[in-house]
Amino acid sequence: MNDYGLKTEVDGIFGPKTDRNVRQYQQDKGLVVDGIVGMYTWVAIYAEHQPPADDNELPARLKNLMAIAPEHQFILREGSKRIEVELLQWTLNEYGLNTSVDGIFGPETNRNVRQYQADKGLKVDGIVGVNTWAALYGEY
Repeated sequence: MNDYGLKTEVDGIFGPKTDRNVRQYQQDKGLVVDGIVGMYTWVAIYAEHQPPADDNELPARLKNLMAIAPEHQFILREGSKRIEVELLQWTLNEYGLNTSVDGIFGPETNRNVRQYQADKGLKVDGIVGVNTWAALYGEY
């Protein structure tokens, strides 16, 4: 909200001022004005971000996904096809598990997710949920 020009205290509390600013932002962007930061509001907020200058880092379009808390990330499994799968694949590569970064959660990604889960002492089910996302975030 501050980057957009709506002065908001960064204190981790979604209080009346934050609610007012979210509603103003939603109105400015032509969104449903309900004060709830849901999918469409998040998409608009992420579109505000500028890409980082360092090309050796995680690509900006994936880096913005890292701002989403693990408990709000999409649950991924074999067959998933979305940008979050690219983030998963990129992170698996950084961890040392050679994975094609194509946004498609296929057998190779499934195998590497299971290996990663085993390495981290997580439930080995090939499903990227909250606990696996939290561990993956720790890699970056």
